[in-house]
Amino acid sequence: MKKFIAIFAVAALMLSVSACGKKDNTNNSVDGTPNTEAVSDTSDGSAAVDDDGNEIKGTAVVGAGDEVDMKKVEGDKVKAEKRDDKPVSGTIAGLKVGIGDAKVMQTEQSKIFVVTFDFKNTTGSPLAFDNIISVDVTQNGSKLMPTVITNMEGINILSGVEAIESGKSTTVQKTYILSDDTTPVEVTAYKYAEASGDSLNAVFNLK
Repeated sequence: MKKFIAIFAVAALMLSVSACGKKDNTNNSVDGTPNTEAVSDTSDGSAAVDDDGNEIKGTAVVGAGDEVDMKKVEGDKVKAEKRDDKPVSGTIAGLKVGIGDAKVMQTEQSKIFVVTFDFKNTTGSPLAFDNIISVDVTQNGSKLMPTVITNMEGINILSGVEAIESGKSTTVQKTYILSDDTTPVEVTAYKYAEASGDSLNAVFNLK
């Protein structure tokens, strides 16, 4: 029950914003406060769509992962340390997951850590990354605060709640406020509520 409440809360936050392909730094929210935009609703029972024409189905937005493009994200690419004891890709809860590229971008208020995840749904039904995978991003041993970035080309924060069909793959993107711009950032992915189980890990050097 707690899991469903948590998922609903995250989904409600994510669906309160929509990401577009136009850059507009004045509309970025980096203090944890969602930057909302209008989402069209329908009264005839048909699916609602966001401002980009993505179809909203419950807690998912179709096509969100397709808009993720780290090459278009303005910022400095950061590399992960190569370590033999911690895999950056593998299988979690029967799903194929991998920690991907990361960048540090500067906004008017803060420096933001942007990281992607490769995600393949190997179950028999549609599934969203956030339905089963938890991500911890830490710096100096403290968890970084997730943030909502909208209207920034190459970024779509709804990618984690997009339902992916069985056998299909997508790229999931997440954004966090850095506490400083020199300390390494550690990213850990694991099955929801099972932090002691199978996990993926990567440490990104910001220098």
